[in-house]
Amino acid sequence: MNPLRDRFGRPAPLLLRALTLLALCGLALQLAFLGRIALLVVVDPQSTTFQRSEAWRLLVQTRRLAWSQEWVDYDRISPHPKRAVIASEDASFADHAGIEYVYRVCSFLPLIGLLTVFLPDLRKPRAA
Repeated sequence: MNPLRDRFGRPAPLLLRALTLLALCGLALQLAFLGRIALLVVVDPQSTTFQRSEAWRLLVQTRRLAWSQEWVDYDRISPHPKRAVIASEDASFADHAGIEYVYRVCSFLPLIGLLTVFLPDLRKPRAA
């Protein structure tokens, strides 16, 4: 007798419970991420991971912490530092347009990446 199935050939209740628990845990984790992101719309974060790591580095190196920050509205920030931040991540990010960008985004999102099956094939030559 298969330990993963009951005497009628159906999946064992313990296996179903374990799979259900695993699915619920995954859903709870996704909801926690979504909630945290939604909270950032109304609450400014105290610090970012980078800021905390730099503060720790300064504290270890200098034995004192001289750190301050002030949050400002997005509209008050000049477009130049905005583009500089984007350029530091991906120099051509601001100029992306078209289907190649969709493919690149989908490659980082596995479930949405499956939808690329329905996108046009870029390897085919375009008709003039």
